[in-house]
Amino acid sequence: MSELNTTQFLQETVPAMLDRLEAGAPRRWGKMSPQHAVEHLSYTVKLSNGKVTMAQVTPDDQLPRYREFLMSDRPFRENTVSPVMPPEPPPLRYPDLATAKAKVKQELQDFYRYFAAHPTAQTVNPVFGPLTRDAWERFHAKHFAHHLRQFGLEA
Repeated sequence: MSELNTTQFLQETVPAMLDRLEAGAPRRWGKMSPQHAVEHLSYTVKLSNGKVTMAQVTPDDQLPRYREFLMSDRPFRENTVSPVMPPEPPPLRYPDLATAKAKVKQELQDFYRYFAAHPTAQTVNPVFGPLTRDAWERFHAKHFAHHLRQFGLEA
């Protein structure tokens, strides 16, 4: 996915697909409900836009291999286990899916505002290490596509 396509995907396609996501949508894999997935996505965008921080868990010597995957066109596999996620979904933060969707859309807008104001910034992804705006865009595109596919919404 090119940078332009990635930006368009996150700014236009993702919000439209989120609008189609329903609370009762059956999942193809994993334990997250649609609302859990949206809240999880929102939290990861907060990592990129500087609102929350998390320590890097991947050893520095393994980062090149992880980043090679990140910059590839390979998607996250079904049932990918994150080293920073608990085995069970955490309690929901928001009262309903509509609120969670609005929040993640706002976080994506804040992501672009953050990097417009701080173009050389790098924020830490716990698995992929410090990332630039472009690398975070790649991550978010893969991550959103993964969770949208989880509920039958194909990009």
